[in-house]
Amino acid sequence: MIEERTTRSVARSKPAISSIHIRNFKRIHSVDIELGDITYLVGGNNSGKSSVLQAIHTGFSCAQLSLERGNRKNPVKALPEADLLYSPTAHFSDLGHSSPYRGPSTPDKGTIQFVPPTSSNHPEQRYTITLYKPRNHNNAGVELQGPDPIASAIADKATLFSVYVPGLTGIPLYEEYKSLGAILRTAAGGEANLVFRNILLQLEKQNRLPELERLVTRVLGKKARFTIDFDDDRSLYIDVKLALGRTNAIPVDLWGTGVLQVTQMFAYALLFQPTLFLIDEPDSHLHPSLQQTLAQAFEAIAKELECRIIITTHSRHMISAAPEGTRVVWLKDGQVADPDAREVTEILLDLGALDTFDATAKMVFYTEDAKDSSLREALKETESITVLSYDGVKNAPQVSQMNELMRALDRDASIVIHRDRDCLTDEEIDKWSRPYREAGIHVFIPRRTDTESYYCLPQYVAAAVDISEIEARRDLRECLRQHDDQLWNKFDSKRMDANRQFWKSGGSPRSEDLWNAWNSDGSMRHVYGKDLFRFLKHHYRNNPKRDRLGKQSSPELVKELRAFLDQISEF
Repeated sequence: MIEERTTRSVARSKPAISSIHIRNFKRIHSVDIELGDITYLVGGNNSGKSSVLQAIHTGFSCAQLSLERGNRKNPVKALPEADLLYSPTAHFSDLGHSSPYRGPSTPDKGTIQFVPPTSSNHPEQRYTITLYKPRNHNNAGVELQGPDPIASAIADKATLFSVYVPGLTGIPLYEEYKSLGAILRTAAGGEANLVFRNILLQLEKQNRLPELERLVTRVLGKKARFTIDFDDDRSLYIDVKLALGRTNAIPVDLWGTGVLQVTQMFAYALLFQPTLFLIDEPDSHLHPSLQQTLAQAFEAIAKELECRIIITTHSRHMISAAPEGTRVVWLKDGQVADPDAREVTEILLDLGALDTFDATAKMVFYTEDAKDSSLREALKETESITVLSYDGVKNAPQVSQMNELMRALDRDASIVIHRDRDCLTDEEIDKWSRPYREAGIHVFIPRRTDTESYYCLPQYVAAAVDISEIEARRDLRECLRQHDDQLWNKFDSKRMDANRQFWKSGGSPRSEDLWNAWNSDGSMRHVYGKDLFRFLKHHYRNNPKRDRLGKQSSPELVKELRAFLDQISEF
């Protein structure tokens, strides 16, 4: 009961924010994000996830200083850049999406809008922060417009409207005492980890340490007891220890990563009482079990401390552990690709495809080839295809995963899975392909051993290095002769893999018979193309046009791929 009374006595009324609207800020062209109590932002690198958090916190930083230098009726519009508590760039005007910010009368401005819930009795009133570049050098321009509750929360000097944590980082070995004002300024600059011990000391002074212990105990499942030692008269540094369960208390710099991060989150939320808690990729370098623990901490913060949390992540574990009702917003190229993407995101993260997946594509082409392969070059010429990689045939996606992806997207798109032939027989190829075909997934397997084999064709080599096709055939025969043993060893290794996979009860064809048959029929199915291509490039090491090998698509592979695509769709 004491803990509950303490919570109520300190807590303040926070304005409700139902959505965030951001225009023209770093990677963001324009996004409208509906918020839940917990909102995850997902997407590939440079999709705009971090830009959303930075836009919110930059807007708060500018608005707070504007209100502090003036008042709610007459906020100051021109602010020295050096006085801003937070800015993600050294030059304020560079925050523009595609061009620098300019004056207030130009379209080259940024806007951050906080939108409260709407109802018939309370029409929508957005609190708008407009960012621009004023005439004065080294100044930031800001205009504010909107309802008082949000302005009051931003102007409150005892709290932070938004707390921005750019990755849950470590803490310094030593920490001197700082005033509450200095702590707030440091945290507002996105560096709360530098004053972590000071934050815990302030919580003790406010009699909120028992509440922190209760929250940490609840998530970690062991009784937490903090000990904070600091004397104004004799102490230089703040000493913080923690005992979990029956263990002895240990210094903060010896805590495990999970314990530290959970404590950080609760401590920041308790002291700063943010309306919006912004956390950038807390899962980085964190074990999956600890990621799930951190997700539980977010749930407790959202429920008990009444702040909305926005988190960027690449982790399926974080999203899977999130409570019911968590919003997952998928960003791509600075825009919202899907505003409610929890189910499809979990599948795409499993497949490692979130960075490159295009939800509007008519065909999903899954290939084991790397990004610079001949096959990928050929597919660039075809529209409405999203090309994904699964990095080697052993990591090929399961049929169930592909079906779940299409079901989650609620659309009928063709799915193609590609693998190299890899010295397999037609019977073995049929065995591997059957589960996919039976599920309605198309399988593309080139006639030659792998896509690199198509770079070794005489007509391709001749065109690439500017020699006659006769010379190219002669050079190919010479490479095959010189490296016969190496090519045989690779073929034999591939056949051993095939025998283990497809002939567990015996009866596999002899490697020597297949080698001789495929050597005599001209199919070259016995030669591993990746190795032969490497030998050819070395053979032409003194040819000035050697670097052209592999830089353009193989016409024969393109022709083979086109014929395959013509069979399954209208191109």
